[in-house]
Amino acid sequence: DCEFYSATPYIKSPDGSESSSGSYRFYSQKGVLGTVTEPFTTQPLPELTMCLKEDFTLANQDQAQLLFEAIETVYPNHSMFDENFPKEIIKKPNGWHFIDGEIFDDKKGYIIETTPQGKVTKIIRSLNL
Repeated sequence: DCEFYSATPYIKSPDGSESSSGSYRFYSQKGVLGTVTEPFTTQPLPELTMCLKEDFTLANQDQAQLLFEAIETVYPNHSMFDENFPKEIIKKPNGWHFIDGEIFDDKKGYIIETTPQGKVTKIIRSLNL
């Protein structure tokens, strides 16, 4: 239930060249602007959970695919090592795993924790699935 934005600040040198030091992601929900967590390690992504529509449930493969695509829109995977990696969606007893790549021998992706009814309670970026 949010809108997402990306901003890349540039510094202009006296010689006219420009340089940037990365980009930042923001979300807007009900008129409030906040920063989106940039996951560099295994960590929860509370803004994604908070931004889901109140009545969204994750009960089947189609809904899981839809959520995976939405997450990838906010967090595109630009790793050249994962370009040809076959993405996986795996149903687990307490939610889902969305796998989008590998680091050494560990799979990486997202852990989606749900209630038995499919309500998403937590989204975690994981580097060791």
